[in-house]
Amino acid sequence: DRTYLFRLFKRFSNLSPQAYLKKYRIQQAKRLLRESNLTLDQVAASTGLGNAAHLSKAFREIYGYAPGEIRHPKEDEIPPISPDDKN
Repeated sequence: DRTYLFRLFKRFSNLSPQAYLKKYRIQQAKRLLRESNLTLDQVAASTGLGNAAHLSKAFREIYGYAPGEIRHPKEDEIPPISPDDKN
């Protein structure tokens, strides 16, 4: 039955099915933020997280920083440019 499946899932993943799905969606959102030019609202919609506000809250809960920081890191977190870089 349903309760048994939930318990099995939790035993093997250490997460409830809902928590697992949320974590998976946040991971997908992080990937999209790194690899695309989609807006936060577009990323949220395409990962099933609703809107930018919900994405930001959930993202911060998991990673401890805002999703926008992936694209716009704080100045002190930007690696220095090496002389070998052509760009």
